[in-house]
Amino acid sequence: PISINWHTSNLYACPNVELEQTGVFTNLQLTGPTRAPFNMATIFVLESHMDKLAHRLGMDPLELRLKNYTEVGRTHLAPAFYGQVVNMPFASNKLVECMKWVTKAIGWERRKDLNRSPEGNKRRGIGMSAFIANQGSGRAPNTAHADVVIKQDGTIELWIGVVDIGAGQQTIFPMIAAEELGVNLEDITSIAGDTEGTRYGPSAHSSRVTAEMGPAVLQAAAEARNQLFTLAANMLEVQSELLESQYGKIYPKSDPGRSIPYKEVCRKIDLQRPIRGSGSRSVNPDDPMFATFGAQAAEIEVDLGTGEVTLVKMAAAHDFGKAINPKLLVSQVYGGVEFGLGYALMEEGIFDPKTGKMLNTNLHHYRMPTSVDFPPVEVFLFESENPGFAYSAKGGAEVTNTPTPAAIGNAVAHALDGIWFNDLPMTPDKIVRAIGDIKDRKGQSLAI
Repeated sequence: PISINWHTSNLYACPNVELEQTGVFTNLQLTGPTRAPFNMATIFVLESHMDKLAHRLGMDPLELRLKNYTEVGRTHLAPAFYGQVVNMPFASNKLVECMKWVTKAIGWERRKDLNRSPEGNKRRGIGMSAFIANQGSGRAPNTAHADVVIKQDGTIELWIGVVDIGAGQQTIFPMIAAEELGVNLEDITSIAGDTEGTRYGPSAHSSRVTAEMGPAVLQAAAEARNQLFTLAANMLEVQSELLESQYGKIYPKSDPGRSIPYKEVCRKIDLQRPIRGSGSRSVNPDDPMFATFGAQAAEIEVDLGTGEVTLVKMAAAHDFGKAINPKLLVSQVYGGVEFGLGYALMEEGIFDPKTGKMLNTNLHHYRMPTSVDFPPVEVFLFESENPGFAYSAKGGAEVTNTPTPAAIGNAVAHALDGIWFNDLPMTPDKIVRAIGDIKDRKGQSLAI
């Protein structure tokens, strides 16, 4: 519950808010892991409410958000701050830039005239959602250790006690090590996913692995590089702190042309005592507040006869600090949009009311989005400086789905001239029933 309250109080600056949550016990089977389990539901409620407010005020939803977003965090997750309004600055925050970019990319200026002269049974809608999330910025206990070993033959080993479950750590961490050492990516051999020889690292959840292990890898690589520079200093007859390395060469900062190959320096390493650099990640400070931000916008088309919703286009902008591997991070956004699309429009568990057992237990009856349902998606990654992470790189995996259902839901409400749904997914049958009541309940929230 504290995590859910955190989203609501840290996205907009409104002192007159009372939030009540009720936990409900149900006679249903236990659930399993999912991506960003609280985020989508919480942001869906909050961002739907923002659009309802804008609708009642006759105000542009983007303008309402820009007038009310907060530049400081108000609720802290650290136990020492429970129940307090902290008004603490964020370590980094590109939320405004994200909101402006997605609305421009989706064609927000078309929104007010989109259905002015409707033809047939189709209606178009454009909606948006902003978000804040605490995933991606490290979690207690924030413990991570990494080691970089450089051998006489020029071999470089990166030892990290983490696993890559598809978020790309086997690429990201060697990239960080290579950048800090000044060598090429292919020069790094990564040893991961094995507790023998590696020290403790974070588990693969809460988008925490890059945020926590990244600084440890950078520190280990820097320590190993400095030891190598000590050997190179004698060869170049210059102080080690005056050296730099890049593309596999070590050279004086003042004279890059006077360089020696990295592997030539490695020959000076004792065969029995390879260079070892070690790094670790310290705990996040309580101040400033760490978070990830972003926004998404959706254009949809609703068939008033069948209730079917077609996702025409999505635009997504996210602030995850520095994108170590931009292509990989954009792919994460694609996956998040697909996940959020299913949550918003398709994926619905049907349960026996007497036994609580799930009835649609196969992928024929439990519909998930496929490539046929996936729309064109424009993605932009806003980068921000944050010294708490390696090259400012926060985690950017599961939170990419956070604003998707709300953006789609607000687009549906725009197409239907102010009908919102409190029950997801927004399946065709629910939409047809809502359209039947549109004249009597126009502009009201519907609990379908």
